[in-house]
This record gives sequence, structure tokens and C-alpha cells, in this order.
Amino acid sequence: MHSESTATPSLVQGRSEPASAVEAEGLGPTPGHPWAIILAGGEGRRLRGLVRRLMGADLPKQYCAVIGRRSMLQHTLDRVATLIPRDRILTVITRGHTELALKQLRTLAPEQLLIQPCNRDTAPGLLLPLLYIRARDPAATVAIFPSDHFILEEAVFMGYIRQAVHFLRDHGDRLLLLGIGPDRPEPAYGWIEPGAKLAQHAGYGFFGVRQFWEKPATSVAEQLFEQGCLWNSLVLVGRLATFLECFRQGLPMLWARFQSVGGALGASGEAAALEDVYHSLPAVNLSRDLLERIPHRLGVMPVMGVHWSDWGDEARIVETLARIGKADEFRGRLGRSGACPEEEAA
Repeated sequence: MHSESTATPSLVQGRSEPASAVEAEGLGPTPGHPWAIILAGGEGRRLRGLVRRLMGADLPKQYCAVIGRRSMLQHTLDRVATLIPRDRILTVITRGHTELALKQLRTLAPEQLLIQPCNRDTAPGLLLPLLYIRARDPAATVAIFPSDHFILEEAVFMGYIRQAVHFLRDHGDRLLLLGIGPDRPEPAYGWIEPGAKLAQHAGYGFFGVRQFWEKPATSVAEQLFEQGCLWNSLVLVGRLATFLECFRQGLPMLWARFQSVGGALGASGEAAALEDVYHSLPAVNLSRDLLERIPHRLGVMPVMGVHWSDWGDEARIVETLARIGKADEFRGRLGRSGACPEEEAA
């Protein structure tokens, strides 16, 4: 869905992928086709100073290439596309970023780019594409990905997504979070305290969620680390129907506001309907305002053997790049005026 599709030429480049990697690798029928949603509507204000030094311009961080030629957003899209066909990957952006997105995501068809009039945080940014999928594939299974995460062992990480789809065959009433096995008591992350084991499959464990801890005090983070709690990646997998039910029950006011949008998506009145909904809409955070209220509807899958980092601040980026031997490349780029990443991923 592209709110300005009538003025934008098709960006499809003839890619034909009749089956997803999930289907092609012999997992059998899933509850519905697998879809992915990439959340890329944020402004990334905390990193604006670093982005300006790297790129020579003020850009939201997801459009910045910290190292190499691809932006965070391009990395995320390419990672997700190893498992889910690109024609079932939706990227949610904010209208002011449209030009940047079209330059960087040239392989996307206009209807795969969902444009919000403005950013109202992660809950509206997720509900909009969920309604889009409902109109096209109501039995879908959906995986949600933030656009600003660093993941070194990408194939291993996407293997966890594949196993999450397995889990949902028998536990479709839950939304499954990927919880990262921590290597330090990081107080700047959200934490998940696992509950009872729900299932075990092919060496992967699945647990209930006992409690969330959002950016705990250092002393609490140390306790959580010792207790075997997990970092909250906010990578989330679930059946479409379960997502929608959780929104309807957990955020009824937001759900009601968006009901006028459903029938307009993809139609001539879409832009006006979105303007009406987003006008005066408050910011609603997916984790704080929904997930933390419904732990009984959630599961968590511990992710081990993956170097993951939420690149929300400069110190975290510097620490990650030092660990993977890219610190010199990073320092060499600082202070140089740059340009947007290559229009197509390198």
C-alpha cells in the first residue's frame, strides 16, 4: 500500500518467488502464508549527531550506513528476505521519509511501502500493516522486525524465526517474542523473565512470560542477568488473528480509531482515511502499552549464539563495532561528509 501510488511508477524488478523459504524447506503447511512487517517509522533523534557526522546530513538512523554500503533498513530487509518472499514483506515508514525510502528500497512495489502521515510510535505502526494483511491473507502468520538492530549471525537468527513458525502450529493463541541470551547486565535494554516451559522442538525451547522489566536499575539488571532472564528484542511472531485479538482487547480505543481505515486501504480514499485517524492520535508504545499488559498471551523463545544489539545510542554502536573488528573502519568514516547509502544494497 502506497498512499501516493498513483504518482509513483512501479518499482518491481521482476522477482518471482512463488513459495517462501519457510514453505520451500519442507515445514509443511503453516497457519497461513508467512508475512513480515518492518517497523521503520521512527525519527532516531538520539543518534542524529552521529548520523550527521557519518553521512553529512540529518537522516533517521535506519537510513544510515554505519559501516559498509547498506543502511540499517536495507540490512533488515535483506535479512528478512532470506526467509520470507519480498512480496510479503511490508515496510512501515513516515511520510517525511518517503523519498529516502524509495531511493533505498528500489526492489519494493509501491504497495509494500506503508506510509503513515506521522509517527505515533510502534503500536499504530504495527496495527496499520496488520489490517492491510487481514484484507489479503486473513490466515497469515506474521513476523515483526525493528529496522535498527545489528545482528551478526543472521542465518542463525532467521533460523529461530523458522522455528517460531513451527511453534505457532500448536500454540497459535500466543504471540512469541525472541529473547536474546544476554552477555552482560545491560540496564538500558528491556528484559523478559521467562515462565514455565511451553514446548521443546529440535533443541529449541519455548516458555511463557512471567514479567517484563523495562530499562531496570543497574542492581536489578544484575539480578536479572544472574537469574537467566533475556533481553527483549521486540522481534515478535504470531498468527494474524492473534495479533488483532490482542489489539482489540488490549488497546480498544486504538482499535476503534483504526476501524475506519480497514476498508479504505488500497482504495482512493486511503490517504484521507489515514489523515483522519492519525490526526490527534496519541503515541502508543507496543511494548509498554500492550505487551506488558498481556503476558498470559505471550511466549518467549531464548535466542543463543547470536550477537545482537539494539543500535539506539552511539556507545552501543561503538561497543559492537569494536567487538567485531570494525572500529577502525568506523573511526575512518567519522567526520567525513557522506551521502545516502547506495540505492540498491551492495
